[in-house]
Amino acid sequence: MVVNLKASVDGATPAFLFLELVELESQRAKDIEEALLNCLDTAGFTEEWLQKNWVSFVFDGASVMLGKNSGVATRLTARYPNLNTWHCMNHHLELAVSDAVDEVQAFNHFKVFLEKIHNLYSQSNTNSRELLEAVQEVVSQVLKIARVLSMGGQQFPFCKGCVDII
Repeated sequence: MVVNLKASVDGATPAFLFLELVELESQRAKDIEEALLNCLDTAGFTEEWLQKNWVSFVFDGASVMLGKNSGVATRLTARYPNLNTWHCMNHHLELAVSDAVDEVQAFNHFKVFLEKIHNLYSQSNTNSRELLEAVQEVVSQVLKIARVLSMGGQQFPFCKGCVDII
C-alpha cells in the first residue's frame, strides 16, 4: 500500500509527500487499517494529532476500501469522525473509460484486430522485425491509441505486448 500525504504548514500551498510503501500482511480491512495507522504512528503522527488534524482519506474503489459496513474508509470514519473520505477521481475516470470502451462496438473490433496482429507477429523474430518496420511509419498514432487502450490498467493486457513489439 502506498501512503502519500498532502499537507500544508503555516498556511503554505499544500504539497504531496510520499510517506511509505507498506507491505500488507492481508487484504482484510482491519489489517489494512492497522497497517496504515502503524505507518502514521511510526512517522510521528500521534492518535491525538490525527484526531485533531486528519481531514481526508482518498482511496481506490476496491470493496475492501469502500465497504459500507466494514471497509477501511468506514472503519476510519468511525474512529476519526472529522475524516472525509473520497473515492479517487482518477479511479472514477478509469472506470468510466473502461465502461465506455466496453459499449463501443467498433472499439471492441479494433481491440480484437490488435490482439490478432500481436499474436501473429509475436511468434517469430522475422515477423516482429517486419511489424516494427511498418509501425515506425505510424508510431506516434499507435502509441496514442495504446495509451487509450491501457488507460483502464489491467483491462487490456494485450496492449502491452503491442507496445513491446513497437
